[in-house]
Amino acid sequence: HLFVASDLEAGPQALEPGEQITTRVVPWNEAVAMCLDGRIEDAKTVAGILLVDARRTLASKSASHLESGSPVAQPSPHPLASARGLLAESGDSER
Repeated sequence: HLFVASDLEAGPQALEPGEQITTRVVPWNEAVAMCLDGRIEDAKTVAGILLVDARRTLASKSASHLESGSPVAQPSPHPLASARGLLAESGDSER
């Protein structure tokens, strides 16, 4: 599981026996940059940070479009979904 928390206050760690975790507080944009340039290598951490950043960016763009009255672009369908649709239309969906 991945969790996102905000507005936290620093406190003592409550590590399990044998756990060795070093924390480092960085601004959000720096965490994203660290994922993109390889300073953060843990796959779950990278996936979580980039997913949250993408959702925040999308939400921000949607909000600004709503305020301006501009339509919001719909995401493109996944390429495999399109291919499956074409196969189903041709009657070749068993492949």
